[in-house]
Amino acid sequence: MSTPSAWIRAAAVAVALSAAFSVPAQAQAPQRVGGPCTYQEHPGTATIVSVTALPRTSPEAYQPHRVLFTFQAEPMLADPLYAPGKVHEMTLTGGAAPGRKFLEKYGIKQGRKIPAEIRLIRGGTCTPVLFRFQGIDLSDRVGMRGALP
Repeated sequence: MSTPSAWIRAAAVAVALSAAFSVPAQAQAPQRVGGPCTYQEHPGTATIVSVTALPRTSPEAYQPHRVLFTFQAEPMLADPLYAPGKVHEMTLTGGAAPGRKFLEKYGIKQGRKIPAEIRLIRGGTCTPVLFRFQGIDLSDRVGMRGALP
């Protein structure tokens, strides 16, 4: 390797090999977004703080409502994802606001206490905090027709 071009080729190979071996593991594998996700469930009580009608998107559309609630874990929970007294919004599966018929069917009104559980993510990249309400099916589209907002 006495010629300058041999040295340049050797240096180029060394740089290429160095770059190939220094790529972080997460860059080599495809990034996973979404599931599968795992959650840890904790029981407690959800208290409906307010139920407020929202503007309709059109005259024939259902009347959406913003439902706000707090959640109290029982027993008390020490986790950075859980904040006692924090106000959360109840939405249907997919993110739509519930309509009047949904509220009537499940008896959702200000002050009601509902046995529930908070679900805190432990693995994956899904929504970090979810809630389940005993006796309430958040996938129920009662009273909703057509495209959802």
